[in-house]
Amino acid sequence: MIAKYPAPVEQAMRLTFATLNERQRRLLAATEALKFPRGGIAYIAQLLDCHRRTIERGLNEFRVSNSSLPPDRARKRGGGRRTRLTIFPGIHKAFLDIVDPHNAGDPGEDGVLWTNLSRPQIAEELGRRGFRVSVAIVSQLLARHRLGRRKAIQTQSTDDKSDQPKTDTLSWSLEQL
Repeated sequence: MIAKYPAPVEQAMRLTFATLNERQRRLLAATEALKFPRGGIAYIAQLLDCHRRTIERGLNEFRVSNSSLPPDRARKRGGGRRTRLTIFPGIHKAFLDIVDPHNAGDPGEDGVLWTNLSRPQIAEELGRRGFRVSVAIVSQLLARHRLGRRKAIQTQSTDDKSDQPKTDTLSWSLEQL
């Protein structure tokens, strides 16, 4: 049987553990497990409510003096979910095939190219072509291809002439999303 920490120390360790990032948790748990000659990994895993593999990974980071992680990172680069734009090969071509007939503007000038299709319309058409995407993905595609949405807005100006009654005139302009 191994000796355990007193209850106030255990409580302080749990509170501290909860405030750390993933890498710091691994290293703290590994440090504490090293203090016990036998059964330290099991005791610390139970105490801090973490998996024993987490502690073993921390111990491996100690053994390998030159950690492959920079000090400011908790994980290696490249982890996480890949974006839909990289998962679906051919999505850019399908997107351009959909919006090209509905484009207007000056392609030579940045930000002066727009489409008459709405984001839900583009998402629906991409779905018909086998690309199940949301309007958020369509927004990313629009931004990547420097396309805006053609949108008419009304601006009101009043003619202030004393001899004529006031009339409102509407002028239309284009605004990008």
